[in-house]
Amino acid sequence: MRAIVLPGLDGGSAMSSELCAHLLADFEVEALDYPTDQALDYGRLEARVRAALHGDPRLAVLVAQSFSGPVAIRLAADPPPSLRAVVLVATFAEAPAPRPLGWLARPGLLARPLPAFAVRRFLAGDDASDELVEAVRDAVRAVRPDVLARRVQAMLAVDVREELRRARVPVLVMEGTDDRLIGPRRSVGWERPDLPRRRLDAPHLVLQRAAEEAADEIRRFALAL
Repeated sequence: MRAIVLPGLDGGSAMSSELCAHLLADFEVEALDYPTDQALDYGRLEARVRAALHGDPRLAVLVAQSFSGPVAIRLAADPPPSLRAVVLVATFAEAPAPRPLGWLARPGLLARPLPAFAVRRFLAGDDASDELVEAVRDAVRAVRPDVLARRVQAMLAVDVREELRRARVPVLVMEGTDDRLIGPRRSVGWERPDLPRRRLDAPHLVLQRAAEEAADEIRRFALAL
């Protein structure tokens, strides 16, 4: 079985390297990237992932973190034949923050380096290593500011709650116990309390701070289907 890992807001695969290493014993792992220089909306990102699934007949589990959650939810509602299951990690089915905050998503503001204190406060945890904080800052810095702004705007306008209710493949919800970015009432776990749910001792960056535990949960879920 393949494990296809979708990225967070930065759109890069580098932040998933530790998780992928833990999954390699049981899966053929592929971490997808989104373009750093193209402002693709959720529909076009879904088309890219759908093409990757259609292009290979092997069964696959889709692991989607944060920004990519709506992409995976749309695929779960209308799955290609090879999609076996979806794991939604620290993510949402509707805008995770009030839409008016979109005015902050301006290329000029997002061109500035992400402050280390903000990375720790909202993403990586107060006790995050300097190496992880710098990796997050580097990943965000690699994306063109106008592309980053469009992704934030898309995130603040998204609503795939109906697609989540219509999911036609098994879905596992994975959350961090100290996620300060996505409030509990905006998480997919709140929207679908009937879904299996795993809460790991981690901040928003669950797959980075609890990679081994997350891989174990993905393995148990996917291989039991």
